[in-house]
Amino acid sequence: MNDKLVLNLGDSYWIQGELVANGLYLTPESGSLKVELKDIFGNEIVSLVDQAYPFELTADQFVIPDGQTSKDFRLKISFTVEGLVYTLNSRIKVERVLPVSFDKIDVINELNARDHIDESIVDIHLAYHQVNNEIETELFSDTNMYIWDNRLVYLRALINLLPTYELKVLQTKRVDDHSETRFKANLKDIKLSFESEYYKILANNYGYSAEIDNLVSVVETTDVITGES
Repeated sequence: MNDKLVLNLGDSYWIQGELVANGLYLTPESGSLKVELKDIFGNEIVSLVDQAYPFELTADQFVIPDGQTSKDFRLKISFTVEGLVYTLNSRIKVERVLPVSFDKIDVINELNARDHIDESIVDIHLAYHQVNNEIETELFSDTNMYIWDNRLVYLRALINLLPTYELKVLQTKRVDDHSETRFKANLKDIKLSFESEYYKILANNYGYSAEIDNLVSVVETTDVITGES
């Protein structure tokens, strides 16, 4: 059982197989399972004892209120193995399926970052809400605007991911000072390129009127070590 899980709305979740507790791989004794599911505010959704193993949390137990695209839950299970009681806690995020034409892997691949970024770090729902707050109409409510709505969410997800990508690369790669400087400068240019396209789309298609002169210009990449473009 993972510490953090992401489910699509409508999915159920099976607690099954060997569970890891205190560094041990354990199979709960059937009839010993206690299951507690709560929302992040502590409101109880499921509280069951003496359950058989494996155990299914059904889709109707993961309800997202209207107007929300995701909701967090806390899962606590306790079970017995050879007279000893073990407890595990997990966080479950349940998400509505958004009408975008890309997924988390597409965002990661755009940065060629599969060696550094896990899918769980990419938050398309956050990007969706950020874009939705910047435009005056509901995202994906006008089919004629789909291509631009979709592109804005994609670009915002990329922009949000860049700081984590930079941190992960510098943590996992040993680079000299020049290489690190070049990497940071190139990443800055990539960010400016994404932001430039993002705000151009807002300006040209959504009447966005913020000051974006420094972002809508064409970004020219210059090697900070050699000075060459």
